[in-house]
Amino acid sequence: MNKGIIKKLAQMTVENGQVNEAVRNFVLKKLSKKDTKVYLLYLISHIRKNEVYVTIANDPDKNTHENISKLFKSKNIKFKIDPKIGAGLKVEYDDNIVSLNVRNLIERTISDIKDTL
Repeated sequence: MNKGIIKKLAQMTVENGQVNEAVRNFVLKKLSKKDTKVYLLYLISHIRKNEVYVTIANDPDKNTHENISKLFKSKNIKFKIDPKIGAGLKVEYDDNIVSLNVRNLIERTISDIKDTL
């Protein structure tokens, strides 16, 4: 089966946040092992494009949740709590990671100072 059709099957599998059972059953019964691997790669990529992972130190308050939601309209936002992140946050979307925290700022500053010495 060609990759374009496999990609479309992956997109059809998860529509509106729900698994389409008919597509899932078709994939499990009809695709070869090789095509199933390609399908899973496309499926993971498709799911990641619709999700945003936000890592913060504490549970998000209403204001934080609203502001993140405004930035990523129509995306499924998932918060992760990690006290190690300290002040700031890390946002993962598509293939991007944006880390805005004090720890990274300090580490970059120290690295820049070492480079200039």
